[in-house]
Amino acid sequence: MTQLDYIRRLAGIAGRDPAEFLERMRGKWEIRRQCKQDMPVLIPTGDFPGELHALIDEPYPCQVCEGFTRAWAATEATLVDRGHIVGMGYDASVDLAWAIYAVTRHLQPRHVVETGVARGVTSRIILEALRENGNGGRLHSVDLPPVVEHWHDQSTIAVPAHLRSGWDYLRGSSRRVLPDLLKSLGTLQLFIHDSLHTYANMTREITTAWAHLESGGLLICDDVECNYAFKTFAAASGCQWIVAKDRRKAGFIGAVRR
Repeated sequence: MTQLDYIRRLAGIAGRDPAEFLERMRGKWEIRRQCKQDMPVLIPTGDFPGELHALIDEPYPCQVCEGFTRAWAATEATLVDRGHIVGMGYDASVDLAWAIYAVTRHLQPRHVVETGVARGVTSRIILEALRENGNGGRLHSVDLPPVVEHWHDQSTIAVPAHLRSGWDYLRGSSRRVLPDLLKSLGTLQLFIHDSLHTYANMTREITTAWAHLESGGLLICDDVECNYAFKTFAAASGCQWIVAKDRRKAGFIGAVRR
């Protein structure tokens, strides 16, 4: 996409939805501001699979997690059939997807809320796990698709029609959408942040979701190395938390249990 094409897309958004345009500009300002801030030093707390299971009081290895291989293969097949490769650009890594699958299966949540969807890799994995749970749990996803060509057009394509009955997709920034969504749900058992990784946005999402998270519920954040939002919150929460190095990319995943 050329700079001119990008500007044209933004101009089109400004004409259709001025509020969305302002949210996108706010995000750009937050990103520029963050470039001047220090990044936290994170030290992995140990063996991620084992520690994640210990965090939710479950043994590891476990048979429940064996279903992830099938769910990931199905997700890959859906994208390959459309001519795409899993793991590109905004796609979730396999480590993040595995962690989300594992906790969804173990916690048996009635409500899961995630921010950031892109092509829907994590959304697909969560929905596969919820289907296997068989308890009527629902996924509520909040996303403001990237303006970038292709990624905007490919939004949610990893999620097939047969899984969408258990899914509520809400288009918009988390600043605008998340508070009302959480208020309507009352409580939830699992929250996943994987949207705009700025200090302001991560702090806002984490603190907003935490107020609705049930005791024993889990908050997972991707790319927690980007700023101090997760580390500061987790350390001040008085709750158990872990950080893990993502083996497939230069990033960290964080989790804290209420």
